[in-house]
Amino acid sequence: MQNSIQVRWHHAPFPSEMKTKWHTWTRNDLKQISHDFSGSWQKHLHACFQVVRSALNMSLPRSVGWTTSPDLPAEARLLIRDAARMYKRGVAFHDPCSEETATETLSGQYQIRQTEENSDELTEILTRKMADKAYFTLADQNILRHHVRLNQITHMPLEAKESLKTPETLIRIVECWDKFHQDKETALIIGGGIISDIGAFAASILGKSFILVPSTLLAMVDACIGGKCGINIPPFGKNQAGYFAFPDEVLLAPSLLRTLPEREFRSGSAECLKHAFLNPEASDITTLAGELRQLNPETLAHRLPELIRFKADLVSRDPLDRGERAILNFGHTLGHALEAISHSRVEDQHSIRHGEAVAVGMLFALILSRQTQQLPDHCYNALIQNIYESRILPHPEEVKQYLGMAPDDPHLPDIAWSYMIHDKKSDHNKEDSSRWILLSGPGRIARDQDAWTIPVSYQDFLKAWQTFIHIYLELFLTSSSSKIFSWKT
Repeated sequence: MQNSIQVRWHHAPFPSEMKTKWHTWTRNDLKQISHDFSGSWQKHLHACFQVVRSALNMSLPRSVGWTTSPDLPAEARLLIRDAARMYKRGVAFHDPCSEETATETLSGQYQIRQTEENSDELTEILTRKMADKAYFTLADQNILRHHVRLNQITHMPLEAKESLKTPETLIRIVECWDKFHQDKETALIIGGGIISDIGAFAASILGKSFILVPSTLLAMVDACIGGKCGINIPPFGKNQAGYFAFPDEVLLAPSLLRTLPEREFRSGSAECLKHAFLNPEASDITTLAGELRQLNPETLAHRLPELIRFKADLVSRDPLDRGERAILNFGHTLGHALEAISHSRVEDQHSIRHGEAVAVGMLFALILSRQTQQLPDHCYNALIQNIYESRILPHPEEVKQYLGMAPDDPHLPDIAWSYMIHDKKSDHNKEDSSRWILLSGPGRIARDQDAWTIPVSYQDFLKAWQTFIHIYLELFLTSSSSKIFSWKT
């Protein structure tokens, strides 16, 4: 990467535009919310998450704004406002007792900078930064084991577990920072997507800035770029509470990938291939698939600028994920559901990784693209071939272990659909249609008039599932990929 990549962003503090539908929060809604209005910020934050859970129980989508009944006390209206700001990364809020409206537009930019191929250099850069400014440093424990010098500058080591990406861990981070390191105005967050998501959310809650140092391939090409941060709300799924918050800077150190376990490397490779599928200006996808298969950081290094710049440009055009940026959800509709199923049924060490779930979701989305007659046969076959050659798909037996049930279990599609109802990007239910990012070719997104998504009925979802199971299992039953070209939906 030459010098750096610039990402521009702009947004209002939280969605303020008028919506066609509103949910009115009443005293009855708040009966189950334990909240001491004279209590600490910890109690207030805990109550916010109770409101978020209540909204998830009601399956409130992002398109429905929140308002309050006029008889609610001011403190209760403030609680609903703060919960609205974090629910699914922000829904519109209207206080009927206030004339104030959020009209301020914030904007900024940050640089993604790449260090040289030396982990000692990274440590020296971070040490120099800390000599110039007081940072509160969060770091993945796995990174600290491999790069021991980073222990000297780390205030709070964290385990990179999805099961710990919760309100409880978030509050623990905020308490540590607020109680012991109040003088530090910026967080230095070293880790993969889990650590960056929860660390950035904690910084945002305290009104602090942050710098990201992604340590995984997935974080380098995806998580560190988009300005999304948040936590999971079990049992409703991933990233149900969070903010849009952009870093001051991203420091990219490819040397950190040398100690990345093979499984984590493959997980990040899925996002790399996804970017290539979506990018109309992508270099040869077949060559990329072969490079991903090698699991070699040095081989992949020359690809990073193109992969990163694709998402950076997309984020600059649509920082709040209200339009074109939705295409990055290709493979994620099913992928997020599989992650939620996995984390509800098995221990963390046996759960499915994000990239593994997205890889399976990409295969399914290609099948839907073909079934809905969006994707021509030759493109369909070529893209499945790319997935096969890249080796990003987990084996069906591995998925059985990760989900606690086999891929061809007859109950799995219904369970997956039930999680998709609560997905933060969805506005659908079983009687309606779900909306998916589908392809009409490499770098070409299928459109439904002005929408970036295509509606798929529940019955069409089930039909595609049967084809998906056939193709997915067949991929691992043959040593030759030639059978791919005879598969039709």
